[in-house]
Amino acid sequence: NENTCQDFRVGVTNTLNKALVFRLLKPVLTESADFRLVCQEGSLDQLLAELALRRLDVIISDTPVPAGHPVRVSSRKLFESGLVFVAHQKVAARASRPFPQCLEELPVLLPGKETLLRGRLDAWFDRQHLQIRSAGEFDDSALMTAFGWEAVGAFPLPIALLAEQQARADLELLGTVDGLMLQYSAVTVSRHAAHDADCLLKGGSPGDYPGRSTVQFCSGALSSAVVSTTGGATGVATDSAAGAVVGGSTGTAAGAAAGAAPGWP
Repeated sequence: NENTCQDFRVGVTNTLNKALVFRLLKPVLTESADFRLVCQEGSLDQLLAELALRRLDVIISDTPVPAGHPVRVSSRKLFESGLVFVAHQKVAARASRPFPQCLEELPVLLPGKETLLRGRLDAWFDRQHLQIRSAGEFDDSALMTAFGWEAVGAFPLPIALLAEQQARADLELLGTVDGLMLQYSAVTVSRHAAHDADCLLKGGSPGDYPGRSTVQFCSGALSSAVVSTTGGATGVATDSAAGAVVGGSTGTAAGAAAGAAPGWP
């Protein structure tokens, strides 16, 4: 009953991969009927303002909170993942050189210039002495992936999602971006009482962890969330792409993909 459900209000930075966010939050929807997931997408600054006003319980972000930010927060690393470049088979077939030099021969889809990942990729391109031809730039990773599925260009992808993406589209692995790790964190207001859905993300039951001061995530529950099959679920999302993922994704992330993503806490 929607009237008896307790809202778990999650802010998601708009640069995050939507399929990965779904896996992180799936336990809230599948392990208890007591919670109603409410997702809000925006920039980190926008979400921090909402968190400060207690309009959010937690923010999931791939961007660190700047030092000296006026909102006092606690940040806990969820996990890290490597990064790969993939391309539709039609695009990959044009490459005649090995990775990463093949990226100079192919159209490449990239994160927007203002994103943290774009800056790190540009630095990696420079270290590899690569001249990349950008076919498009996207602040939204879901939009970038959609264009990649349609053979517009090669694109970067977290290793944790590689097996699922290859199962859902005719994608080929081009290669791994050596030395570049993506870090995902949960951000809460310092000393703010945790939401009961905290324990669901740990594989527990409501009320198992009374009095927690921050939302904390346990590696076992997080791992199962990332590698589990994505079934139908109910939730509210203020972004249509996020809603599409929460509402009915049917892909599967194979265990090999999780094994390739180091850094589980």
